[in-house]
Amino acid sequence: MTYPPGYPQAPGYPPQRATPPGVAVGAAISALVSGNILLYLVVDALIMFGDLGFGHLPAELYVILGWQLLAGLFLVLGGVLTIARKSSGPVLAVIGAVGALSAVLAEPLILRLDFGRFFDSIFNFGHLRSILVVVALVEAASALVFALMPATRQWVRVTPPAPAGYLPGGHHPGW
Repeated sequence: MTYPPGYPQAPGYPPQRATPPGVAVGAAISALVSGNILLYLVVDALIMFGDLGFGHLPAELYVILGWQLLAGLFLVLGGVLTIARKSSGPVLAVIGAVGALSAVLAEPLILRLDFGRFFDSIFNFGHLRSILVVVALVEAASALVFALMPATRQWVRVTPPAPAGYLPGGHHPGW
């Protein structure tokens, strides 16, 4: 609909396009996958080291496990809140993704391991743990990229439309 020059446009015209949810959902799914893998790896390590007794483990190992636990919790919470269209979701996903990437990359530094042997053991894909660490790294990196995109922030900020037949105040037509 066009208006002659000099006449005001109708309110809300031209209609604004809704932001597609693809990037935000991709950020949420990547955050959920990476976060759940990190949480699984922490629980698996605690079960594995539980047989040895927790008093005999070095303190550096607790730092790594705590770092991965926090990153996993931030990623899972960020993914859930992004799906729920809360603006804190992508922020938590970014914090968790940075934490996940830095936890895996700082592990050889904190445990005083040789970098070459550490990354050889991760990228040889000989064990389930090494495969899961690589998948967690890739998913954390993609969650970081997707959560930082403007389309994700726009999608979580837009309020979804009210259901058909809904009136403010909770009343339905004909009541």
